[in-house]
Amino acid sequence: MRTSPHSFLVIGGDGQLGASLSSHLKEAGHQILSTVFLRDPADAEEIFMDLREDVSLWPILGTFDAAFLCAAVTSTEICRTQPVESWKINVKNTLALARRLFDEGAALFFPSTNLVFDGRLPFRSATDKVDPRCEYGRQKVETERGLAALTDRTAIIRFTKIIGPGMALMQKWIAELRQGKTIHPFSDMVLSPVSLRFATEVILAITQKESYGVWQVSAKEDITYEQMARYLARKMSISQKLIEPIKTEHSGLKFETIPEHTTLDISRLKEELELEPPDIWDTLDLAIRE
Repeated sequence: MRTSPHSFLVIGGDGQLGASLSSHLKEAGHQILSTVFLRDPADAEEIFMDLREDVSLWPILGTFDAAFLCAAVTSTEICRTQPVESWKINVKNTLALARRLFDEGAALFFPSTNLVFDGRLPFRSATDKVDPRCEYGRQKVETERGLAALTDRTAIIRFTKIIGPGMALMQKWIAELRQGKTIHPFSDMVLSPVSLRFATEVILAITQKESYGVWQVSAKEDITYEQMARYLARKMSISQKLIEPIKTEHSGLKFETIPEHTTLDISRLKEELELEPPDIWDTLDLAIRE
């Protein structure tokens, strides 16, 4: 890769994945620039950028070897209730930014989601036909296609649920269980969790290899949110009586889709990078400890 003042650009450096990437790249001695939205820039390696704004208002970013497009509206509920606003960020402006970065010579790395599939079958292949059943998934599909059409130096990396130490739901459960309160996890909603640490490792390995196309990252199985909550209670030595699972239809919440399966086929990950996700329970342990 060529030398430049900043080798890497992280769009969304104050989000969970973007912050982890920025931290690891800095620790490895790379020169990086991160864009932030949720807070004021902390140092000279950060710059404020709002993807809700028109392209003409964006800062000049410079040239980079690679750019990680981590800024997005990732809430399925916000995408459902605010489709126009979220589409502008997740599709229109992400692609506009990608075109600008591509014109400056950057390779592009884009985190996507298992929700590009309908969730009826487990371990979906990267070559399977996409069939999203929610607005967030539809937006990711549109952006995936736009990036693939833009340049063959795009890596699209589909993740299942990324679990980090700041996962709001897990922190809420921990606090409530410690207070002796009953929690109500879903018994009919599943996830295939991978740790933030592993997700970051995968992206950095793909970047190092300079290998593009579609990658998929998933745990080896699905678990229900009820199973996750019960495991958490056991680790905290708290009575299982405080866990009263409910079905999604009784929650009072609206869901566009409730996938039966969220797992993805990770053959390419194992064959080309020799990487396999940690055991699900180890992933949860890591999130609890951190």
